[in-house]
This record gives sequence, C-alpha cells and structure tokens, in this order.
Amino acid sequence: MKAEHLYIKLKEERQKPLWKLLASDNGVMILAILEEHFGEAEGPIPAYELYNKVEKSLAALSDRHAVVVGQSARAYVRDWLAQGYLSRTLPKGADEEVYSLTAASSEALQFVRNLESPQTEATESRLAIVIDALSRLEEETDDNIERRREKLRLQKEHLLKQMAKLDTGDVPVMSDDKALERIREILSLFDGLVGDFHRVKESFNDVNAQLRQRILSDNVLSRGDVLDEIFNGLDLIRESGPGRSFFAFWELLNSPEESTRLESAVDGVLERRFAEKMTLEERRAIRFLRRRLIDKGGEVHETTTRLAKGLRNFVEKRDLREERLINDELKKAMQAALAAEDLSPIALTDVDLPSLGVRASSLWQLQPLDPTEETLPPPIIVAEAADVDLAAIGERVARSEIDFRRLIDQIRMLVEERGQVSVADVLDVYPAKQGMSSVIGLLELAIKAGLPGEDRETLAWTGLDGVKRRATVKEYFFVKEKLDDLDRDARS
Repeated sequence: MKAEHLYIKLKEERQKPLWKLLASDNGVMILAILEEHFGEAEGPIPAYELYNKVEKSLAALSDRHAVVVGQSARAYVRDWLAQGYLSRTLPKGADEEVYSLTAASSEALQFVRNLESPQTEATESRLAIVIDALSRLEEETDDNIERRREKLRLQKEHLLKQMAKLDTGDVPVMSDDKALERIREILSLFDGLVGDFHRVKESFNDVNAQLRQRILSDNVLSRGDVLDEIFNGLDLIRESGPGRSFFAFWELLNSPEESTRLESAVDGVLERRFAEKMTLEERRAIRFLRRRLIDKGGEVHETTTRLAKGLRNFVEKRDLREERLINDELKKAMQAALAAEDLSPIALTDVDLPSLGVRASSLWQLQPLDPTEETLPPPIIVAEAADVDLAAIGERVARSEIDFRRLIDQIRMLVEERGQVSVADVLDVYPAKQGMSSVIGLLELAIKAGLPGEDRETLAWTGLDGVKRRATVKEYFFVKEKLDDLDRDARS
C-alpha cells in the first residue's frame, strides 16, 4: 500500500511545474536562460527587456552549442508563462508587464546550484546549526522557572570563564576552513529563504483568486456582505501558515535592533582574515544580504497591499457588477453551446445569415492604369551651406572629453567606504554627468584597474538628451588593492 500511495502522489507531482521543468526535453536550455537573467536579478524584468535578453541567449546557445531554437524569444516566454515557470504582473502606473520567477522555477534553479556545489558530507557547521536551533527551541518552550533559572546560572558561569580566558590572552578563534564552511552553509540557508518568498507570494495570489471566484459566483451577496468577505479573506491571508510565517519574518527583519545586529555581523565577517578566501560572488552575497532580503520581502509585502487595494476597488467601483454580467453571459453562452451539440446542421434556426459569395461583374468595367496621370515628384533643391558655429563645435568637443579625474575620485570614495564596488554601484550613487561618456570612462577604468566578476550586470544612466538608457555588460569590481592603478591611469 505504501508503494501504491507513493506512486499516486508522485504521479500527481509529475504534472506540476517543478518536475515538468526538470524533466522536460529542453529543460537544460530553459534553466540556463532563467539562471542567467533571473539568478541575480534585483526584481522583476520588464517584458520587452526580457524578450531581448532571451533572444541573445538563444542566439549564443545556437551558435556555440548547436542548440536547436524552434521558436522566437517572445514565443518561448509565453510558453514558460503558460507552463508555470514564470509569472506576469502589471505594476501600478507601469507601461508594460513585468516577469518574475515562480516558486517552481526558483526551486528548480536552487536544485541546479546545489548540483554545482553539492553537500557531500555531514559538516560540523550543519550539525552546529541543528544543535543551536534545538537548544533554543527546548529553552524557549520550557515553562519551568527553576530549570530556566539554572540554565541561566550555567550560562553566566560559562561567560565568566570565557572572560577570564580573555584576560589571560587565551582567545580561541575558529579556523579559516571551518569559517568558510560555516559561511557557505549560511549562504545556502539564505538561498532557501529567498526561494520561500516565491511560495508565499503565490499562496497569497491563490487566496485572492479564490476570493474573487466566490464573490463572482454568488450573486445574492449584497455590497456589505461582499466587503465582509473581502476583509475576512484578507485576514485569512495574514492568518494562513505562510502569512503568519512571513509577517513574523518581516517584523523581525525591520526591527532596528535586529537590523543593527545583522549589519554589524556582516561588516565584521568581511573584515576577518578568512574572508579573503571567499569567492567574489560569496563576498558580494554577504555584503548585500540584508538588502536582498528587504527587496524580496518587500515584493511579498507589496503583493498583500496590492491585493487588498485591488479587492476593495473591485467592489467599490463598477468592476464587480460588470464582471458578474459578463460571467452570467458566459454561462448562458456555454449552456447554449451544450444544447446546440444535438442540433442537425440543416435544422431551421431563428438566426438570419447574410448570403456569402462573390458578385460577378464584366471585365469591361475594370479601369486600366494610366501612368501619365501619376503626379511627378518635386525637383531636388540644393540647400545653402550652413555657417560653422565654432562655439557650438567647441562645446561638443568639451563634452566628448571624459572627466577621468572626477570618475576616479568618485570610485576612490566609494571603495574606501564599502571595500569594493561595481560599475553599476558607482552609477547608482553618482549619476553619469557626461551621459554615455561617463559610462564609457567607468568601463575603461574597470577594464584597466578592476577585477572581472563572474556574471553580467545592468548599467542605467540618463543621456545628455534627457533619455534614460540601459546596457548589460560584463561585471567588474573596483577594490582597495588596485586603487593605485587608477591613479596611474589618471596621470597617463
């Protein structure tokens, strides 16, 4: 019976997006493209931008790896949306839709990342995390006052012994290998936490869809009853398992005390000796850990706010009434279609159909084309030569001169403050004063005196014509160790 039950369960799971993606014939291609563009994305990607990104990836895979591309980038994205690999929303005030990963595709990408760096042994850090979590759980659920007092007394004794050792110069420090093991375990937990946000957001959307379906299907409910249903539904979202977990997490993340602890811990870890052995990607993940949590959690929090406003507007405006009328008409049409299945094709109906066909006419009624009736184009006029404005030409030349000194000063200030920054980080803090020239200057400095990263990043700036532009380039980082190289570039 266990095998039969498991067989039925797995057969159901096989039809869900996660398993379908991993087992699909072109799953390798899909996962590679999604990881490239959504793996480090700070948020949803606009539709047109995603189409361009996917098109470039498809071209690269086709040219270098002989991947058979059977359809356009737009068609692939539509297919991934239908299969449940991507979700699509239209943010308020936006001109176009944006795409995000679903929980299924996020879990699939995490599975692929684990294949690249598998956990092959029971590490000490994982055991320590389990023991610490169980110890805290046992302690915080114990209602016996005497036992808790005794544990606090033991903790006090332990702390006093540690302080005494410090006074004698005995400072136990974790080895670099163990520290690296621990930090990588933390990053693994962090990736799983980010993946949880997708499931919570989809859970909220499911509850919202169920609420709308109930409201539409019950035409007897009054406007007041519908509002009660909405408020009860919003409470249901917050009181659901994912809702309680998320809002508890959100409150903790936004606690000033906990935020200070987290930021202090991040700064301290990156200053330790073992941090030099971390990869560039790992250091960046630790540096921006809280920001990514805030961004991803903010998306979920914004989802609840958007759902609440959308449901209220749905009822308070005419949308509910119009949706119910459309729903009723669709039901009538479906019922009529079911009833029409038994009709004979030659049966008489009450519908008048216009006659179809082509009206016959004589060839003599056709009018031949007379080329002489066509109007000739106007003659070409030679324009007068324009006067040369030397002042305007001088201004354009001055604009084209890249102010490397200013760019180097900006880079130096940010590096001394943060330790390392990318080209995108510099543009975020110091907008491009010279438009494209500033961007080119930063990239030239990065190539000469920066460290190449493993990924690509998107640069955003406003041109001298006031038009906002974006470009995706190879990732480069400015670090303290190479600031002298920047000064040499400035002198040259």
